[in-house]
Amino acid sequence: MAEAENDFQASESFQGARPGYAFKMGPKGLGYYLDAKQGTKSFWAEAIAQLPETWREAPFREALLRVHAEKGCGVGMAHSAFGLVVETVDEVPGQDLQPGEVIVSIEGRVLASLSAPQMQASFQKRRLDGAKLLVGNHTQVKELSQRDPNIIQMWDPLKKHNYFFHKKSGRSAWTLEELQSKEGGAAASAPEAAKSSQAAPIDLSHFLQHGFAKQREPPPKKRPKAKASSQKEEEDGKDESDLARD
Repeated sequence: MAEAENDFQASESFQGARPGYAFKMGPKGLGYYLDAKQGTKSFWAEAIAQLPETWREAPFREALLRVHAEKGCGVGMAHSAFGLVVETVDEVPGQDLQPGEVIVSIEGRVLASLSAPQMQASFQKRRLDGAKLLVGNHTQVKELSQRDPNIIQMWDPLKKHNYFFHKKSGRSAWTLEELQSKEGGAAASAPEAAKSSQAAPIDLSHFLQHGFAKQREPPPKKRPKAKASSQKEEEDGKDESDLARD
């Protein structure tokens, strides 16, 4: 009886929006009826808001867990940083799940970032027939988690196409791969710029006269002759007559 009362709240006039309910005339009269669509949106919004921002935009979907009285849920799962990864699905009771998908939330409880024991305990506590699951593709979620958090997906109203934008560099591209390659090239050129900044300064007068032509190198400095040693050698090479003449 209590469940039936929660499905309908009688009201002679619209009293404002009520989360999860729609105001309409129905089989029980005029009032607020439980709206399954709004309940699903609310469930999605609360769960996704708790996910890390880097992979929050992954294409998630809802699935209902089936639990058999004797055979349980019949799903083989493994722990990951994003939730429970589905590995096998038994015929009984059968699940709307595929190997390679990841269960990131059950009944609003986000499993991502939990340790293996915590994740197992959270799932077992909520493992009831009809429990709501938030499911995503494990490969897609993993790829998004490794994306630069400064890269965001945006919409071009003129081209009617999605594009990707880097908030720090200001670069954009139609595909994520193209933008990542641009950012990678910019990062690779940074050491070259640092290396060029350490080069010898440009002679301004030479640049004004010759432009970007190769700057002439200064002539090598001449070494001073050792006068004392050269004079001694000269005297050693003279005979007695030369010395007397001097």
